[in-house]
Amino acid sequence: MEQLKLTPLSAHHTEAGAKMTPFAGWSMPVQYEGILAEHDHTRRAVSIFDTCHMGEFIVRGANAAGDLDRLVTADIASLAVGTCRYGLMLNERAGILDDTIVYRMDETEFFVVVNAGTIDADRQWMQAHLLPGVTLEDVSATTGKIDVQGPMALAAARAICGDDPGTLKYFRCMRTTVGGARAIVSRTGYTGELGFELYIPADKIAEIWRTLMGLDGVKPAGLGARDTLRLEMGYSLYGQDMDASRTTAEANLMWAGSMEKDFMGRELFAREMQ
Repeated sequence: MEQLKLTPLSAHHTEAGAKMTPFAGWSMPVQYEGILAEHDHTRRAVSIFDTCHMGEFIVRGANAAGDLDRLVTADIASLAVGTCRYGLMLNERAGILDDTIVYRMDETEFFVVVNAGTIDADRQWMQAHLLPGVTLEDVSATTGKIDVQGPMALAAARAICGDDPGTLKYFRCMRTTVGGARAIVSRTGYTGELGFELYIPADKIAEIWRTLMGLDGVKPAGLGARDTLRLEMGYSLYGQDMDASRTTAEANLMWAGSMEKDFMGRELFAREMQ
């Protein structure tokens, strides 16, 4: 029987009476007070989601932008510092290896967020295709992540962030502190609401979770509500709506590629656009 991994917040989910479920090798909360109630609360107020299971890589080097431009369908080289972009990683047959968000932290450093079930495969694939002088550091095990989502998300994020997250436009990010801990904060999320994703050292994440739970209007939400929220917005989920056996056209994700550059799988991608 598979041994499920626990996030740094698993004890808090148990204390809150969450119903737990296996997900991508992790034990994750599927719901607390109920999927519909959590969905509605996210749409009306603010919910926090444990997303510590996600993977994070740091890619560094003078040619990091060019390497990532070859490996991700989106235009990565043109990203300004402090911005991020959604894209796909394709194999040579244009099958979707994963979907990802790439953050440009400075001219030679990128922060790449990948799905939980593909961390090992993504790391190996990327390392095999990076040119000499470009390095990949897998920081998944030491990085915790909380998503703060809903129309009241800004007030909650402002209460714990060292710099005002209200200055961030959509798909923008910044280095700051959260509850005194170093962090990356981005105005992104998977619900379609105003929201922020907080990337925090894993050993600080439980403290931040407790602080957020103590704020007015903040409630926890599980995977069930995350799924209904993303379905309502038409957002795709890796492993369900896309995988390596499907091309971008079959997954209805042609919009996630840039034809102004070369990338792995581009030839078939271009044929499917015709």
